[in-house]
Amino acid sequence: MAEERQFKYTIAEGYELPSKGKIYDVKVDPQVELRSMTARDEMKRLSPSNTQFKKLADIIEGCMIERPKVKVYDMALGDYEFLLHKLRIVTYGPDYKISVGCPFCGNTFEGNANLEQLQVLDFDEEKFKELQTFTLPVSGDTVKIKFQTPRMLDEIEAKVILSRQDYKKVFDTLKTKITDTHTQTNFYIDSQDRVLKKNDIALRIREYNRTYVLTCKTPLSEGLLEKNQELSEKVALEMINLNRFPSGGIQDFLELLDIDVSNLEVLASLTTRRNELSIDSSKISLDENTYGNKVDYEIEVEDSAMKLAEDRIEEILKPLGITYSLNKVSKQMRAIKAITEE
Repeated sequence: MAEERQFKYTIAEGYELPSKGKIYDVKVDPQVELRSMTARDEMKRLSPSNTQFKKLADIIEGCMIERPKVKVYDMALGDYEFLLHKLRIVTYGPDYKISVGCPFCGNTFEGNANLEQLQVLDFDEEKFKELQTFTLPVSGDTVKIKFQTPRMLDEIEAKVILSRQDYKKVFDTLKTKITDTHTQTNFYIDSQDRVLKKNDIALRIREYNRTYVLTCKTPLSEGLLEKNQELSEKVALEMINLNRFPSGGIQDFLELLDIDVSNLEVLASLTTRRNELSIDSSKISLDENTYGNKVDYEIEVEDSAMKLAEDRIEEILKPLGITYSLNKVSKQMRAIKAITEE
């Protein structure tokens, strides 16, 4: 009865999935009906989560009048984003205010978009068949691709700090599987009284191959909301060396939270030499981290579920006789703690 009253007094609209339901292993009705979000749904959307795509998929699924035979979390990303887009419209309407900060000139450009007018490209079965399978030009191997899903995008990581000796054991065991090695430096930003930490906000500039990205992570929206802003080298170095905060979307966001960006500064930096490889569904990173006067070593395993990541850690470390515990202390926390201890 409560469920019937809920649907009676909320807005509901019908839509057709762009895929037409043709790309799944089971027969999926492409016609879906979405009701508007409730206050409970909105509270869930705003709550912190380590799997933000799953959380949003669960909200979308909960707002469907009838659920399809495939879980939203396992839908093609195009269908998932379409439903998320339509859920926003049915809940708040089609008008969407846009504010974009230019990382080079510092100007902010504002405008409004009608979300109903955005073009939706339907699934082209013939075109997909042409592109799905192809031959690599050097190896001659045949590759068959599949649609990306929200489940693939959730970063679920298990991490372990290793001693230098244990790191060498792991490195020597896996070195033939390494596909990429690179160095990156993170510059961690906060005020002296840690105003960002008090608000559960993490802010950094990452330099990789002379490109710079300012990243803000906060649990205030869509789980772990991540905002990225590309910076020119000049603007990035002004923040790193002179504590001149870059204008743009992230500054606007922080000021909405009553955070004075003039008090923010680079408190610590950490340079990582990262070796990347994959084993089945697991993405593995072997990191050598340098910060302050310290060097530590870490293995990170990313997979679609925490148990899979933890099992892969055990599979790698146990045969080498390495005892371990999972690491819950982030690189940022370690780097800033090292500075305060000096």
